[in-house]
Amino acid sequence: MKIFIFFGFFSSYFFLSNAKDYDIEILPEKCDCLDWYGRCRVNGEKWVDDSLWKYSCDGKERSEASFTGCHEEKGDVPVGQNITIDDLWQVCTQDEQKLYFEIEPFCEFNGTKIRVGQEYRDGSFQWLCLSTGRWITGCYYFNETHTDLLLRVGENAFNGLIEHVCSKRQEYPAIVQYYTQTILCSLSSSDSDNSTVSTHRILETTSSTPLKCSRDYHCSSCDVCLSGICTHQSNLNCSRDYHCTSPCDVCRSGKCIPGDKSKKCETVKDCDAGGWCLDSKCVENKCEKDSDCGMEKAVCKQGFCKLA
Repeated sequence: MKIFIFFGFFSSYFFLSNAKDYDIEILPEKCDCLDWYGRCRVNGEKWVDDSLWKYSCDGKERSEASFTGCHEEKGDVPVGQNITIDDLWQVCTQDEQKLYFEIEPFCEFNGTKIRVGQEYRDGSFQWLCLSTGRWITGCYYFNETHTDLLLRVGENAFNGLIEHVCSKRQEYPAIVQYYTQTILCSLSSSDSDNSTVSTHRILETTSSTPLKCSRDYHCSSCDVCLSGICTHQSNLNCSRDYHCTSPCDVCRSGKCIPGDKSKKCETVKDCDAGGWCLDSKCVENKCEKDSDCGMEKAVCKQGFCKLA
């Protein structure tokens, strides 16, 4: 097929032999290899895609580029090898379907990679690096000589009349707190054995530790995983226990508060308001049929178990 295009006294034309001409890709004259994104590379050229995947061009006439390894900030990992960089093992592999790079799990602190299982200090707290995040294992305090001393969680120490305490909050075990309190002693006028001891807390420093997670079981027993962070949502509005996100909370007077959903019982009277005794444990009082109440003399009325 011949097509002519006329412009005044000049004419130009070109030939289209068949439909296959439409599939011809126009490339630069020098194109020894094509990279992942279809760009031309010359023989001997080396490059890194996406700041990670290393390639080289070792052929001619648009041959396939060679994958040579994985690029890391402090060193390269050749394909098919497992090497250690900054005390962390790293592996780079390739199969027919994908490229694969893996680095040993770590925590990052002040630009330093901390291996899983190692402890390190950050401010007043001792941290443990976990594969799911980090967790406080102790608190630092200093004595009169300003020597830093470590208290493990659950420990306390005395320095004169000052007590240093590192502990978990009883109502929220995911929160570790460090505080000091003074010990005030007073003696009776005649009998030194009749002494009384009172305490006065003068400083409290609390650190909420945002443990990273992807599942609820990554968190402590009273927390749930929300948006990648272990969270305890308290004081939520509710009308039933299951409205409370924390497994340690119960619904009382329209608010989620800390409580035991599995309190042991013998009769319904042993349970809190809104509870029901089933299999010797206090559970939420709700039902759909009489058999849900678990007692011969109990019936289900309007969604609640009641004694007949």
